[in-house]
Amino acid sequence: MMRKQTNTLLSALAFAFASATVSVPSMLVASDAVAQEQKASEKKTRRVPTLRGKVYEQLARAQTAADEAGNVEEAISILKEVEDKSDSMNAYEKAMMYNFFGFIYYNNEDYTKALESFAKVVEQQPIPEKFEMTTLFSLAQLNLMQGNYDDTITYLERWESLNTGPVPVKNKVIKAQAYYQNKQYDEAAMWISEAVADHEAEGMIPDE
Repeated sequence: MMRKQTNTLLSALAFAFASATVSVPSMLVASDAVAQEQKASEKKTRRVPTLRGKVYEQLARAQTAADEAGNVEEAISILKEVEDKSDSMNAYEKAMMYNFFGFIYYNNEDYTKALESFAKVVEQQPIPEKFEMTTLFSLAQLNLMQGNYDDTITYLERWESLNTGPVPVKNKVIKAQAYYQNKQYDEAAMWISEAVADHEAEGMIPDE
């Protein structure tokens, strides 16, 4: 009975989120100024090192190769050159580099390498909290898509540990889906029930 009820609720909310796509962190901070603004916003909570101009320039080269020339191999080659010098890079610079790797692999539909790269992003500390949270959510989505349900739950819980506000409905739906696929029906029912309640409170009641 619990399994049937949970499946019904999942189906109802799945329709509401049917148009949603996997979100991945943007490939490149738009400019040094934006990077510094993001860093400044983190000062109250964590001290984040600077993204230096010389590293930014190399990442921008990779972006140009991937976006403008459409040359994925060249973009990866540039990033590997940067990685070879990672011993001299700070945590934020390494995180941005691995974010680039992940973005390029994701766009090239190499999801295994994309997951590996995004996982390396959140291994680097300290990095801007918003950047870390965005990456954690992307990792949860990608792992769900790849059938890695335990990892999906782990990354969502890491996201929740950093979050200071209400947990969004989409997070609860993804967590419920992961529990359901793991045959943990009681946990799935709890999270999907919360998601439905939040959904209704927002005035978006799913059809039965």
